[in-house]
Amino acid sequence: MAAPLRSHTQGMVSLTVGPDRFYSGSIDRTIRVWDLHTLECVLEIVGHTDVAMSLICWDQYLISCSLDQTFNV
Repeated sequence: MAAPLRSHTQGMVSLTVGPDRFYSGSIDRTIRVWDLHTLECVLEIVGHTDVAMSLICWDQYLISCSLDQTFNV
């Protein structure tokens, strides 16, 4: 294990990797953006009103879907 990464206030349910970043979605309704080189959280994305269940990196886009019945690009 390289390092334990802690930032979400509740459990993580989704994870995806993109160029130089990886992304985690949580029960706390946020998505965290992590730098692959430093392993630090560089951004917290807020927008869903329920669990961020699924994440995918597609080209330059991050797409998330949630139990709030929405997806965000």
